[in-house]
Formats: sequence, structure tokens, C-alpha cells
Amino acid sequence: MGKNNQRIALGKVMPGTAFERMLYFENPTDRQLNVESVQLTPPLVARCLTRTVEPGGLGHFILTVDNEQVVGEYKGQVRISFYEALHPADYFIDAYFVPAVEFKPHPAFFVGTELGKTERATIEVINHRPKPLMISGIRHDSERFDMSIETLVPGQHYEVTLTLSGEVPGEKLSEAVYLLTGKKGKKGMKLLANTWIRERVYALPEALDMGRLPIFVTLDARKVAAFAQTLMVYKKGGSDFKITVSSDVNYIDIDSERGPDGDRYKLTVTLIPGKTPTGNYSGNLFICTNDEKIKTLTIPIRGSIFESERRSDGERRGDSDRRTDNDRRGR
Repeated sequence: MGKNNQRIALGKVMPGTAFERMLYFENPTDRQLNVESVQLTPPLVARCLTRTVEPGGLGHFILTVDNEQVVGEYKGQVRISFYEALHPADYFIDAYFVPAVEFKPHPAFFVGTELGKTERATIEVINHRPKPLMISGIRHDSERFDMSIETLVPGQHYEVTLTLSGEVPGEKLSEAVYLLTGKKGKKGMKLLANTWIRERVYALPEALDMGRLPIFVTLDARKVAAFAQTLMVYKKGGSDFKITVSSDVNYIDIDSERGPDGDRYKLTVTLIPGKTPTGNYSGNLFICTNDEKIKTLTIPIRGSIFESERRSDGERRGDSDRRTDNDRRGR
């Protein structure tokens, strides 16, 4: 890239950082260039901009960042337009704006386990501010999990661990967790605890979306096969797991393949070519098992088929021939 078309990698921008970078743009013409306008995506700021550049000369500006407005990965742009030039000067900015308090890998827990098993997940809490961050405890109202906190660097770095007990199965839940800060723990930073205790027999995914397809795709067996969906059915700790599968959607084909250890099945669901009507459709897969407690799983299935404007070459040639015949009759 030339000086008037640059990609700038700022890397990590820490909170409260006094960031400045001098950037240049050139005037390769034999006439004076005058800046018409400057466009920036927030939080970028251009200071001390050269408004007039002599022939063959260089202009410049200082790029600064108000990094309190953006957190996380960032892609921005600075565009300087000139009265006399056809092309502007473009600067493409890549950066990662580090938050004042960073949660790694995410500000949320995602923990799932099977019935009877325990699973743990940990989030790092990193304070990037000069003022110490004191975490005095944790508050939550859930009975499904316990939480603990370990101080790695006082005021700066902590590890928060969630331990999910698999004693009682339950639906997926998203519950609030508060890290208590400030004097006497009166303030709190909110995290989310997303948990799921699966039954001994379960299916993934929990629903099948066959997608939205043009009707011409559903007429071709090879194209239909490319849009097949896969569903896994598990029985943890089983070795003689057996299932039968049916559906109230009568234009799908279901192929069932048993795993080598006898504890799972792979179901491949495909539309039957030429049988699918247009419009939205929905229904269910019914999975009957030989498990003593969980005898049936019901998996929702949905999709959509729409009329396509695409026509074959033969159809287009037929239309052309008909128009030619009509023209002859008209003459």
C-alpha cells in the first residue's frame, strides 16, 4: 500500500492509555492539495491535520483513540478527502480495546454435564486499571452449582470457578452471578452462569433446522444430500442401546447408524427428492429407546421451501421457440 492507502495494526489498546500515532499522506501530483473532509469511525480522533499539501509533499495527522467507548476487537477507518484529488487517503485500523476489567475467556460460564457427573469451568478476572479491584465474595441463588474464588494477584488477578453438580437433571438455565466488590461487598459485577444437566439419554442438537431452500434444489438427489442434517442420540454408560425412529413429516428420509460401542446413534435426515411441498413446514422426530426411564425423545424439525425463479435451459429455449412461433403467426 502507498502512503494514501494504509492498514494500521494498533494491537492491544489498554484502558486509559494516552495513545498517539503520526500518520502521513502524500501529494504525488503537480498541484496543491487541499483537505475537503475527514471521516472517522468512533472512537478514532484525528488531531493536528495538515490542511494543505504542496506538490510532491507530505501531509500528516496524529491519530488518537478514545478507548473508553469501545471494548473488544475493533475494525475502523479514517478517510481524508481532497478537493483536487479523485481518490481519498484511506487508513484501515485494526485494534483490540482491552476493557478496564477483563473476563477470560468470556464474562459468562457455559457448563454442561451428564446426570451423575460433576463438571467445572473457570473464568479469569483481570483488572487493568491502576486502582486495585478487591473482590470480597460471590452471590448467587442457584442450587445447581457452587462457586469459589482464588486470588492470584491481590487487586489485579482472580480465578472464579463454577462447579456444576449432576445430581438432578434439569433444563438449560441462565442465572446471574455477582462478584462482590467495593466496601463491605455492596457493589457487584454481574456474570452469567449457563448450565445444563443432561439426562442419561439425550440428543444433540435439540432441534433440527433443515434450512430454507429453493424448490429446484429439492428435485435433485445430489443437491438434497448436500443439505442433509445430522442428529446424535446418546445413552451414557450404555453398551446395548437401541432406538427406533419415526416422524410426522412424511417427506423426509431418516438413516440410522449405530456407534461401534453401542452407546449412540447417528441419524441423517434428508428431504425426499420431488416430494417436498412449497412453504414452511414443521413437525417432530420421535425416537423410541430401550432405556427403562427415558423411553421417548421428541425432536422438533422445521424448514422452508420456496418457489424459485431459476429455470432450466430447456424451459428458456421452449419460451424462445414459442415467442418465435407467435411472431410468425402474427406476420
